[in-house]
Amino acid sequence: MRPVLFEIFGYGIPGYGVMAAAGIVAGLIVSALLARRAGIGADFVLDAVFWMAIAGFAGARALYLCVTWRATLNDPLGSLISGGGGVFIGGMAAGAAMLWVMCKRLSVGFLRMADIFAPGLSLAHVFGRIGCLLAGCCYGAVAPRWAAGCAISFPRITGARGQIIGSWPFLDEMSRGWIAPDAACSLPLWPVQIIEAVLNLALFCALMLLWRRRMASGRIFAAYIAGYAFLRFGVEFLRGDADRGIIAGLSLSQWLCVAALGAAAWIWRRTTVAQSPTADC
Repeated sequence: MRPVLFEIFGYGIPGYGVMAAAGIVAGLIVSALLARRAGIGADFVLDAVFWMAIAGFAGARALYLCVTWRATLNDPLGSLISGGGGVFIGGMAAGAAMLWVMCKRLSVGFLRMADIFAPGLSLAHVFGRIGCLLAGCCYGAVAPRWAAGCAISFPRITGARGQIIGSWPFLDEMSRGWIAPDAACSLPLWPVQIIEAVLNLALFCALMLLWRRRMASGRIFAAYIAGYAFLRFGVEFLRGDADRGIIAGLSLSQWLCVAALGAAAWIWRRTTVAQSPTADC
């Protein structure tokens, strides 16, 4: 865990911010290469990534405020300007909506462009989850003893006056009475950030392989939605952060994954069996 990756002129550079920026750049490179194969100009890709990133961060934040609605209602202004927290599925939906608007305005096929951006998005998510590991957010549940070999712990972080200010897993467990305030670190937790990063990398590789097949426009995008929904649904069982919201035994993210699977199935059925322009390699 390294919330501050390094300092420049006395200003700390957050690890999550560096990883988020690196993810956007990596996703942009992949999307630009795939767009070139499909005969799409680089200008559209650059514009789309810029506006999709803005919409994605806003959508992730908005859904987070909805999930943590009790805290939002208790302090609306503070919750709005705190800048912390986001739900990826909300960001993905907002980014897709922004892409749809741009495609409509410029008369570009939405599903064709969604196929182009899907692999880059999955690669960007790999960097994002590494950023979560550095920041100590989106942490796992307490791991059982048999999994202690692969578990990770997060340290107690103190401020200038010796007060405990982090990490988030440490503060959560201390508030629950699971650890003493003078403990050196949290209990061993499932390394969910690493697990999800690896699974997203595998999804990225699978989507790139699909580009070698002749598929109808929209099917790579549908495969991305379904693949991410499956992996996120499973990883959620290992998550330990308490502000995800639980409904009927499942987290809100898991219910959104169910909805995403329905959307992926609908897109797949809507696509034709005709050759997709994005399949040309």
